[in-house]
Amino acid sequence: MEKLPFALEACSEIYNRLDTNCCGFRPRKEDACVQSGRRLKCENQDAVALAHIVQRKQDPRHLVFIDNQGFFDRSEDNLNFKLLEGIKEFPESAVSVLKSQHLRQKLLQSLFLDKVYWESQGGRQGIEKLIDVVEQRARILLTYINAHGAKVLPMNE
Repeated sequence: MEKLPFALEACSEIYNRLDTNCCGFRPRKEDACVQSGRRLKCENQDAVALAHIVQRKQDPRHLVFIDNQGFFDRSEDNLNFKLLEGIKEFPESAVSVLKSQHLRQKLLQSLFLDKVYWESQGGRQGIEKLIDVVEQRARILLTYINAHGAKVLPMNE
């Protein structure tokens, strides 16, 4: 499997996994990768392929994540760090948001625009609970970046 040059998942686990075989964490028996038998492919690393990421040929350092249905009820000891293996660089603009006190505010503003999702989560109270999880996972991601010596690089916006 070719290593990706750059990505940022913000530590939210994804329903339709980037790693569709669920190799980087302990899946539940009801997860699609277990139900369909894809988990067995984890033994052969050459069969592991990432999905739901688009890479532009003209700008290969910028990846677009296209399916973000998070598992907010996964415990912190079962996060999928396999997706971060081989990633040596993170964009300064994203890392600065994770480090700042503005992540909550930016998420609230963004999620408020999607009225259907906002209401489906129980309004502000439900959204606040989700943001609590995202903020905690952002802290975990920052710890991961520091522990693995990943570079934080300025990017052309």
